[in-house]
Amino acid sequence: DISGFSPEVRVILQALKTYGMMVADNGSNWYVSGAPDLRWSDDDLHELGQVKGSDFEVVDSRYLRPDAIIIQAGGAAALREGQTFTRAGSFVDDGSGATQWRATVDYGAGQGAQPLTLADDHSFSLAHRYAVAGAYVAKVTVAAQGGTGATATARFALAVRDVAPRVVALRKATVSRGVAFRRRIVFTDPGADKWRTVVAWGDGSARSSRSVGRVHTFLVRHAFRRDGVFTVAVRVFDRPVRLGRPRRVPHLADAASGPAFTAAAGILHRAAFGPREAVSAKALASAKLRREPLDPRANPVAKAASWLRDNL
Repeated sequence: DISGFSPEVRVILQALKTYGMMVADNGSNWYVSGAPDLRWSDDDLHELGQVKGSDFEVVDSRYLRPDAIIIQAGGAAALREGQTFTRAGSFVDDGSGATQWRATVDYGAGQGAQPLTLADDHSFSLAHRYAVAGAYVAKVTVAAQGGTGATATARFALAVRDVAPRVVALRKATVSRGVAFRRRIVFTDPGADKWRTVVAWGDGSARSSRSVGRVHTFLVRHAFRRDGVFTVAVRVFDRPVRLGRPRRVPHLADAASGPAFTAAAGILHRAAFGPREAVSAKALASAKLRREPLDPRANPVAKAASWLRDNL
């Protein structure tokens, strides 16, 4: 009931009741904007503040077209690689005059559009297994067969997260020096990736690296040249990665070559010297060993800072 408002405001409110208004996603909350004009009375316009959001009725403008097909396929979703995405959907067609419809679905994974079965109640079911991590856009299309021949398309995004491969636990082994040690490695990964393996033998020798294609098993072989107890580390990667170790950094122990240490040392090294390609060999070779022993009672933070300063 707008009878209690001033004449000028009643004109605006009647226009809103008759023609509606657009809802924007920017600006202040429930703020009605209009063209400025000196003929408006600001005091009268302030009466619009008495209108509440609950006084309005939301209208989906898609239904204002009599021949429109409205598809309800849901919004964005997230899942892990190897999982099967499932969802129920439906569509409404009250104006095209058609009695039959044809539907297709494109899951965005490279297979293109596929026929989609429609039930008598205009519902449908979506199901697709995403074997590779990535961002996908699925598309459902419904076309009326006859009548106005209306067609509608609904899209929604899918984020498929990567799942890291897992190596099956290895048992201990005893091998004679100089005799080739062989072991078949098995790993699991729900995705259809291409994997690369890196084996660190723990005896100071070079790491072994190879591509294993799309199989989940590979054979490793190595001959240990000295006696000792060694920890063999097997890593499997399903994404392109760069493995390295700090180079041209004087006095850095060979044992400190793990990926985490390498990354941390590289960041600190860049902060101290800049990009490696911009540093001269003379500057890199200028670091000196500490000549006096570090006080064992020193603060742990001071010890760490001293070590980083002397070795990086």
